[in-house]
Amino acid sequence: MACTIDEDFSKDEFLIAFISEEGEQNYQALVKHAQANRGRVTREEIFQKLNGGEAFTYYERKKKILIYDFDTDLLPKSLCAVDVNNIYDFSNFFGHTYMVSQTFKDIIESVEPGVHDFIHFDLMDNMKNKIADYYYFICKNLIDSINPNVGGLERRHVDFKDDYADYYYYGALPGNENNQVLFKDKLKGKACFYELHWDEEYIFITDEVYQKIQQAGLKPLRFGYKFKEQSMS
Repeated sequence: MACTIDEDFSKDEFLIAFISEEGEQNYQALVKHAQANRGRVTREEIFQKLNGGEAFTYYERKKKILIYDFDTDLLPKSLCAVDVNNIYDFSNFFGHTYMVSQTFKDIIESVEPGVHDFIHFDLMDNMKNKIADYYYFICKNLIDSINPNVGGLERRHVDFKDDYADYYYYGALPGNENNQVLFKDKLKGKACFYELHWDEEYIFITDEVYQKIQQAGLKPLRFGYKFKEQSMS
């Protein structure tokens, strides 16, 4: 079973504090950069077309939105856990950048080494004592693996792009939320990914990673939409 993952918002929030004022200012700059990214992508496409280029394909546009460059030197080298008894293995930091534990990193890299970005930081307690190695995690895969012919899917065109054949996404019809299928062949060697034509921007994990996360007892993760993995043949 492949599935989407998110932090479990039914639990107490994993709260962090900044060690320095500079760290907090850098974080705010990163948030602003992430919030402005869609606008930058649109302006880049307009500029390209004005100069005789082609409009972005849906894949190009979505990849620029989900997997974008930023100044990683602005990421704090250490963060403080407000409550050391309430630490998550997977939690959003900003945009599409997450904070993850050493165990989460090890699971992903056991399946797909050297593909995704894991940028180290020290997780500290309130006395500024290091309590764990943690990482800023950026998923780098964007793939097209949905089987559109099963699972009660509805094909919808992206707003204002209905004249572009590849600008569409799938949403599950009511009652079919967990009946979707991903082509297993396209998941080979993958640990995690964004799905090109799914209607929400979740990170997906493959069945292999799901099983390893369950065995390791990572907490508290919410496994959202569930997908069967089936061969294309």
